[in-house]
Amino acid sequence: MKHTFRTAVVLAALSLTLSLRADARAQGQDNPPFLTVTGNITEVRPLEKQIVVQVRKGEFLRLTADERTRIDFPKAEGKLALLKEGKRVRVSFYVKDGTNRLLSVSEPLFTLGKLKQGINLAIMFAKSASFKEREEFKKNLQTIIQDVDDQIVALEVQAKLEKDAAVRQLIVKDVEELRRQREALRERLAQVNDATADNWTQIRDGVNMGIDQLQRLLEQSRARAAKPQL
Repeated sequence: MKHTFRTAVVLAALSLTLSLRADARAQGQDNPPFLTVTGNITEVRPLEKQIVVQVRKGEFLRLTADERTRIDFPKAEGKLALLKEGKRVRVSFYVKDGTNRLLSVSEPLFTLGKLKQGINLAIMFAKSASFKEREEFKKNLQTIIQDVDDQIVALEVQAKLEKDAAVRQLIVKDVEELRRQREALRERLAQVNDATADNWTQIRDGVNMGIDQLQRLLEQSRARAAKPQL
């Protein structure tokens, strides 16, 4: 199973790297500029000086450190070997000779606390948004959906690391339910585009029912993922 997972990582990382190089060639560049993404560490391989990060779209990005690499996590003391699987990070890298060269590893610009605060503000706005505020309402819904996407990625990493089969099964169920409710919310978001002043309150309240369900599930899944492993 682990061999299959690593094979999938290599293929996905290769696909992402080729895509980045194609973008660079399209811009007339021999080497692309450095890129920055946020994701969750799924593998730390100190001997190879590599980490694998799963980004939001589910792709796996293999990154190789060298003498230029800077690791800014205080608890990691600047050492790649001290990075932890499951940790959410912000990485900067560039592509050279077919290899993703790691420039830096740092804490995400939006930590869980800041993200949760932003989500709560988005939910508060959604509850009372007027028809005239429809565009802002849609932006806030996109923020909430993005939070769900990030949580799905984090839970997938957590399930891989979880040793207790029963807990792992519960996390997988959380992921499946989050996906189902996320798609339901996306369908409701599509209804917002066709809303009129006459039916706005009905559509808005229907969306908010979906948000309430998502919020409860997000809190449940975060609590489960944050539970210390024995």
